[in-house]
Amino acid sequence: MMLLFFVVIFTMINQQYATFDTRSSDLDRFIQGMWNTLNGRFLYSTIEERSILGGHFTPYFILISPALYIWPDPRVFSIIQTAGLAIAGFFFYLIVKEKHPVLAPFIALAFFLNPSLHQIGLLELRRITLAVPYLAFALYGLSIKNKKFVAIGLIMALLCKENVALPMALVGLYYVLFERDWKFGGFLMVFAIGWVIMVLTIINPIVDPQYVLAENSLDAYRGLNYFAQYGSTPQEILIYLISRPGDIFAYILDSEAQIGLMRLFIPLGIVLPFLSPRIALLTIPNLLYMLLGSYELMHRLDVWYVTIPLVILFGAICVRVREFDSKLATTVVTLLFIFTVWGYSQFSYLPFGGRYNSVRNIVTEHHETASKAMGMVPSNAKLATQSAFTPHLAMREELFLYPWLPRSGEPMDYYLLDRNLKSYPLNEIERNESIDNLIADPSLVIEAEVDGIYLFNLDGEPNPSKTVNQIWNEAILLDRFELAVSDEDGMFKTESSLSQLNAGDTVRVTLYWEATGNPDVDRTVSVRLQSGEQLVSQHDMVPSNGARPTSWWEAGWSFRDVYYLEVPLTLIEGQYDLRLLLYDSFSLEPVPTDNGEVFIYLTE
Repeated sequence: MMLLFFVVIFTMINQQYATFDTRSSDLDRFIQGMWNTLNGRFLYSTIEERSILGGHFTPYFILISPALYIWPDPRVFSIIQTAGLAIAGFFFYLIVKEKHPVLAPFIALAFFLNPSLHQIGLLELRRITLAVPYLAFALYGLSIKNKKFVAIGLIMALLCKENVALPMALVGLYYVLFERDWKFGGFLMVFAIGWVIMVLTIINPIVDPQYVLAENSLDAYRGLNYFAQYGSTPQEILIYLISRPGDIFAYILDSEAQIGLMRLFIPLGIVLPFLSPRIALLTIPNLLYMLLGSYELMHRLDVWYVTIPLVILFGAICVRVREFDSKLATTVVTLLFIFTVWGYSQFSYLPFGGRYNSVRNIVTEHHETASKAMGMVPSNAKLATQSAFTPHLAMREELFLYPWLPRSGEPMDYYLLDRNLKSYPLNEIERNESIDNLIADPSLVIEAEVDGIYLFNLDGEPNPSKTVNQIWNEAILLDRFELAVSDEDGMFKTESSLSQLNAGDTVRVTLYWEATGNPDVDRTVSVRLQSGEQLVSQHDMVPSNGARPTSWWEAGWSFRDVYYLEVPLTLIEGQYDLRLLLYDSFSLEPVPTDNGEVFIYLTE
């Protein structure tokens, strides 16, 4: 079962990777930080311009960084995480096996079929999900009364993320209240509290420059930012929570929170975790912390935020099943399995699950083209690119998530952007506007363009161009143009003529404009592909996809402007030429050049 779970989850992660649909927004930072560790820059990521130990403290990254020596690929960390989830299922199996060996496999199967586990597993790499096997190991130690296992599991989990301190302190409280073990329980509580104090007061100021520059504690530690609606300081937040219980109660049980709780508890049999209330209650403070938060995903218990509650609640069921006699244990496991299967059918992202989307896993020609485009970026280049590409290109010294460029203002060597793939933090409109702006920047060479994917090079060899030097309205100067034709793969190749056109080709015409004055008139550009006097293809547009109308131009402006002409599938025999004219955007009347020419013949 462990192997099957691992294969299914990792196969889907591979598909997400191939379709540029990675579901962890921090994956790129983690990969780059660990790769940099092996190359002389200890856990440093240029994407955030700080150590990946900043914000949240995860020294566990140091332990897993050498995995890149074994397989220098970002997916190696997905292997580590997925294996950890599978191992957690094995520990739950062990909790039940000693007393009920027949039921133990069904307990493990219920865990592996849990839809919350699937959404956690498909995130590729998160700090807290790395802690799952260690939390399960601690619960196993708790069930067999092995304090050494409990301590080892919790300390290792704490290395994955500092907020494990909360369940660690609660386990310590459990030992004090229910086991009457003040020494061990006190040790766990003191260790957890001390760890958090160390992270906030010593570690963060050292490794995180944003912490030092923060104006208040909410900015310094992102965990407090989730509660900014209650106050601007921890004291104000606490006073609000205590003084307005009615508002708080309504918020933590709003419709989104209810749906989140339903997704978590239904596959667990709703009340089954509370058959072992002493353990199940350990997760209540963690649930309240999330439900009180203003961050949408956290408040609705989505993605990785269910990690700690899921492990503790499932562990509570296993511990209680271990204590029951055979008949009662069988009843509980049967109910758990029924609820798990129903929950899978409603909420799982795996095949046959209610949230499964097979389309997301289909690798298209565009995905294959994007992979080839990534291969064109030199490994030592300073690169800015969008979130779809950053996890794939993170094993490099300098990588930036576009449009978050270096605070120093240093220029990039390359920009790689795609009109079709996700581009956090930009939405689709913002992304396309950004691409249009880079296209318009004549200081960047369009080194490659294919299927909406653009690779811009700051220091590239300029593409061959032909001088035009024509002026309209004493202010609109067309300095030169470039000609390129798509090849069989859709990649644009620079051409000097139109003699090699084939049916279905796309001709790219790049115009370089300069404003020699302030035109104060609106002109539309028409680029036409003709065979003699027969019009073959035409592209009319206000410059820069309408973003730079000529009436806005100011003296001294210069920019690049791109037009596309589709060659018909029924190719017309004969010689082809390119012609250009400007016309009034309102009257549609042609506007001649200052030399009196209506058409400019770019090629003949």
